[in-house]
Amino acid sequence: AKESRHAAIALHQTNRGASSARNHAFRASKGRFIQYLDADDLIAPNKLALQIASLEAHDESINASAWGRFDKNPEWTEFVPVPEPSLLTASEYLRRHLAEGLMTHPAAFVVRRDLIERAGGFREDLSLNDDGEFFARLIAAAGRIRFIPDARSHYRSNLRNSYSARRTLASLRSAATAMIATADIASSIDGSERMRRAQGQGLARVAAYLAPHNRAIAEATMAEANARWPDSAWTEGTRTFRWFAPWVGWLLARRMEFHVANLRKLLAPR
Repeated sequence: AKESRHAAIALHQTNRGASSARNHAFRASKGRFIQYLDADDLIAPNKLALQIASLEAHDESINASAWGRFDKNPEWTEFVPVPEPSLLTASEYLRRHLAEGLMTHPAAFVVRRDLIERAGGFREDLSLNDDGEFFARLIAAAGRIRFIPDARSHYRSNLRNSYSARRTLASLRSAATAMIATADIASSIDGSERMRRAQGQGLARVAAYLAPHNRAIAEATMAEANARWPDSAWTEGTRTFRWFAPWVGWLLARRMEFHVANLRKLLAPR
């Protein structure tokens, strides 16, 4: 490790994936508050100050900024509306995360160190959606999550070599495993019918994502969705999906939808 005049420390280890790198960095850190930041993402200059002030004022363990996606220029970031109300119980956040696909990217969060020590670090057996499972676990342990709309983080998207763009067998299995684990976290704090329905919706959404890439994992994930809530189904498909699904079934219709969308991108004028 080499320390600069700015007290930043560069750590090096054999490449074992993002989860291992984040855990390694956490073990080497000493601060009371933790901000995860991937090399290609950005945060506003006042983000940490705003979020830490809120954590201390409300005696909370975790909160999140507003966030948005950008491609090349961060000034063009399209920010996602902050959830309302801005303070959600862990149960409500996880329900909406599963049922609505409510997403918050890793750089949006600031976390007290002791919460991570209590809830555990990133699962190193996961690659895709490891962050989703990790922050679901932290929020469940904290009991609530507050969103700070004036704090902002910028999520760089459309990178070909990013972890989220990978479609290897390991990454597809990780996507399914991470969402099943998230559903288990949700059920551990809320066993209501509403939450079980949300689990089915979240798993059905992941099954739809997996369908064009691996039929077996997609079918197993949809079976898991129906085990949580009978008749769980993906309801977010385009007109192509809705037209074909009654005739060929959800999985083949989803694969057709995916390939039609890619074909349209190829034929679109540039």
